[in-house]
Formats: sequence, C-alpha cells, structure tokens
Amino acid sequence: MMRSRAELKQQAKSYLHQMWLPMVGVGFVLALIGGAFTRSNTTDPYNYQEGITIHFGPWHWHYTNPNFVLSAFVLILAVAAIVAAVLIAVYLKNPVEYGCKSWFRHVTDGTQDGRVLSAFNSPDYHRIVVTLFKRDLSIFLWSLCFLIPGFIKHYQYYFVPQLLEDHPELTPDEILALSSEMTMGHKTDLFLFDLSYFGWYLLESITWGLSGILYSYPYKYMTQQLMYLDYQECGMDPYYAPEEDPYVDDFR
Repeated sequence: MMRSRAELKQQAKSYLHQMWLPMVGVGFVLALIGGAFTRSNTTDPYNYQEGITIHFGPWHWHYTNPNFVLSAFVLILAVAAIVAAVLIAVYLKNPVEYGCKSWFRHVTDGTQDGRVLSAFNSPDYHRIVVTLFKRDLSIFLWSLCFLIPGFIKHYQYYFVPQLLEDHPELTPDEILALSSEMTMGHKTDLFLFDLSYFGWYLLESITWGLSGILYSYPYKYMTQQLMYLDYQECGMDPYYAPEEDPYVDDFR
C-alpha cells in the first residue's frame, strides 16, 4: 500500500536528521544545477560618438556606422551562448543531476556508496546523456505549445534519473516510456507533492535560499526518492524485482 505524503516526509526527515551535512551538500549541488539560483550579466560595448570599437585580444575594429555589424555581432554572441548553455546542460548538468539522485537513492537502501560524479565514470554515460537530453528536449518542445503541456511532460518524466540507474538494460526511449507508464494517473499527486512545499519556497525567498540549502532542498529530494521506491513497491515498475533490489527500511 502506498504511503501518504505526510508519512514519506516524516521518513525523509529521519534520514535528514541522520545525515544532515552530506545531504545538505548533495542537495545544494542538485538545487544549483536545477536552476534554484540564477543570475544575469550585462555588458556595454565600447560606444563612442563617432562610432564603435570592438576589442578582441590584440585586434581592434572601429566602425563609424556600426548598427548592422553590432547587431550581427550581438546575434553571434547570443547564439554562441545558447549553444554553450545547451552543451553544458547535456554533458555536465544532467550527469550531475543523475549522480545526485543516485546518491540519495543509496542513502535509502543503506549502502551509502553513491557518488555525485558517478555518471562520468560510468560505462552508461552515453545512455545517461542521451536519455536526459531527450527528456529535456521533449519538455522544452511541449512547453512551446503553452505552459500546461510542458508542465504535464515534466511530471510524466519525473522518475527518469532513478529509472536510468535501476534499469541499465533499457534504451533511452524505453526509460522515457517506463516513466510515462509509472506516472500515468499520478501526475496530479506529484504536482500536489511539489505544492506541499510551498511554505518552504516562501521561506527560501525571504532567506535568500539559505533555508533551502540547509534543510528544505535535501528534505524534498529525500522524499522524492522515497516516493519513487513506493511507486516501485506498489507494482508500477514492471521490471522491479524486490529480491534483486532490497529496500532497507530502518526508519519507518
């Protein structure tokens, strides 16, 4: 029988009180790559009354009528920044997300041998990268069709990182399909789970994220892992074999 959100949160608190410091560290990394902290930078070009001078290392270009050239230059920089951001997300951020969620998973099974950077040394690195890229691309494309379809896709692929570790025999498309199957009919429950942390989100906003770093991020991520395990044990994962993947439940 699946436990209630209150029961899952209570168990997550038990883990958090047992391993507060390492969970704070891993939770901070996971929150950081997930976009909990953002910043923006602006730069001003060398703009003179007679025109504009562009400096790049030892080279300098001066234009008396630079509107077109400046627009093209800014466009090139914007495209380069977008490409760089995508590459960083695909080859760095997503594997770290996988490693962080793997770490929380190993806390629940009692082994505590998870590594935040485990994906980079894994023979499944390519499969991890491709699967999470397909997840993000699908969410992004559906988000272009207004917010709600992308929102639904987000919860449809809620358990993709966990399934990647548990089922190395499955292809990226099979992992996405399995997550879709597990969350079918439960997306509202997952949304209400995230919404139940609304008070913590408010506290984070007035403490500049400090309360999130020190408590609510690891608390939420730990509860997510426990929820995933409950979904498995309730038969929502047809590949799940309890005898091969024991769940140590010392804190119930």
